[in-house]
Amino acid sequence: MRRIYLTLMGDLGIDGKLMADQCGHALYVSQNVYRQTPIASRLPAVNQLEKRLLVMWMEYIWSTGLRGVFGRR
Repeated sequence: MRRIYLTLMGDLGIDGKLMADQCGHALYVSQNVYRQTPIASRLPAVNQLEKRLLVMWMEYIWSTGLRGVFGRR
């Protein structure tokens, strides 16, 4: 219940110290143990990572001459 409460309250912009006091924890515990980042904010980070990995993979293919194996000849 604390994880859900702290995550939802944090998404609403409620002050972290207030949430920690209400749960009876230090701010560090409330922010770093119980609170989770919403999936909606994680998705752009994962998409950026995926794009960067694709670019790195394509650069590797072109630099090692493997393009005949993975691409047009």
